[in-house]
Amino acid sequence: MAPFIIGFSIVSLSAIYCKFGIKRDESSKIFMGISFVVLFFIMGFRNPLMGTDSIMYNNIFMRIGQQHSIREAFSASGISAPGYVIFCRVIYKFFPNYQARIIGTSLIILFGIFRYIKKSSKDVYLSIILFMTLTFYVQSFNISRQYMAIAVLLNAFVEWYRNKKSVLGWVLFFVALSIHTTSIVGLAAWILIGNNIDFMDKKQIRKLIVKSILLGMVVIVSQTQLLSVFLRMFPMYSNYFGGRALNQFNDQGQGRTIIIIFGYLAIVIYSVFLIRRKSSHLEGRIYAGEQLPVILFAVIIGILGAAYPTVLRMNIFFTITAISFIPNTFILDGRSNRRILSALTITLTFAFLAIYMIEDKSDVIPYMFFWS
Repeated sequence: MAPFIIGFSIVSLSAIYCKFGIKRDESSKIFMGISFVVLFFIMGFRNPLMGTDSIMYNNIFMRIGQQHSIREAFSASGISAPGYVIFCRVIYKFFPNYQARIIGTSLIILFGIFRYIKKSSKDVYLSIILFMTLTFYVQSFNISRQYMAIAVLLNAFVEWYRNKKSVLGWVLFFVALSIHTTSIVGLAAWILIGNNIDFMDKKQIRKLIVKSILLGMVVIVSQTQLLSVFLRMFPMYSNYFGGRALNQFNDQGQGRTIIIIFGYLAIVIYSVFLIRRKSSHLEGRIYAGEQLPVILFAVIIGILGAAYPTVLRMNIFFTITAISFIPNTFILDGRSNRRILSALTITLTFAFLAIYMIEDKSDVIPYMFFWS
């Protein structure tokens, strides 16, 4: 566990120093650069056998790479993900080993999520800390293909926040879909965001809640009903949806994830209150208001689908937006309250991360570098 402790400590201390010690405009860029290097080093240079589904992805990578043609690669992969097949094919052509896949995957995940934070958060320091403490970073060591899709889809959200008809947003959506088919749930976000909701109008708020509940019910019912059909079509996924890769979601769905979801709900309610307050930070109101429909949908999915581990896993596409929504909500409050809220949030989420790591739901303890 030492590399995680050292890495997280470096990132946390860098956040404190860059935010309060360096009084320059580029301090946030320096912090993001340090954080990216540290987190990439831990993620990219881990042993290729670490994690609950590493062996499966190693086998897929080798099957794809060893084929003579791209058509044979698609057939041999056993997955319906042409974007991921092309990714593996290109990596294997130049670096035919497991570590190259992990390095490439890590770069895409971290670059995509860091870009999302830069574009959507008014407090990149807290956002990157939350990316670690809410366990998204450690989870990405396992369900890496889904996290590649998440990293791409998040940037589609950014484009849709500003312009629902954004061509780049739709391109990124289809790229994410080509990496992991569950990215299709991103359409729910597209339906909800970019509607210029007036949070001063209670009718519009109620309409958003009702629409989110209906969409959530559709997603959950279709997901649970279609899963058995999907597994009959792609039996190689049976272990993927029934083995250790879902243990973290099984346990969390019955306990701590529910607590986290209700924590998100409390912040959503608090955010609506602050947005409606005329004295709130104008730019913060815009950022939080754009993102609120997505995190509200994540809360509804988390509550209605708590009994279904696969639903909780799919919900990561939405819950991860909390890493920018929470800081954007806090910035709406006064400076003193903001610091208290940030400190309390960091303390509680670090405790959540510590419990998660000790229980080793992601099978990443003990940590091993690739040369071990």
